[in-house]
Amino acid sequence: MENRVRMPTPHLDELDPITRHAFRIWIKANPEVWIAFVKACFDLWERGIRKYGAKTIWEHIRYEHDIKTTDERGHWKLNNDYAAYTARAVADYYPQFKDFFEFRAVTGLKRVKAEAA
Repeated sequence: MENRVRMPTPHLDELDPITRHAFRIWIKANPEVWIAFVKACFDLWERGIRKYGAKTIWEHIRYEHDIKTTDERGHWKLNNDYAAYTARAVADYYPQFKDFFEFRAVTGLKRVKAEAA
C-alpha cells in the first residue's frame, strides 16, 4: 500500500482560492488522513467497487481513529467540508477514481462567485 499513496498537491480548480489554500495546508498537516482515505479507496477498488461515497469513507476514518486513540493529543479535527475536497483530490491524483465519487457543486462557491460579480 505504501508505494501507492502519494501526498497530493491538488489543483481543485472549482474551489475559491481561499478554500483551496486552506485545504492544501490542512491536507499537508494531516497526512495520516490522506493516507487512510486513499487506502480505503484502493481497498474498495480492489474488491470491485466502482462507486462509493466520500462521506462514508470520511466517517469510517473518523470512527477507526476514535476507536484506536486513547488520549486527546491524538484527536483529529475532521472538517466535514474536507471530505468532498479530499475526494476531489483523490480523483485528480489517481485517474482510476475519476468516476468513483459523485461530485456535486460546492455550495460555498456560489456565494463567493455572486459576491465577486
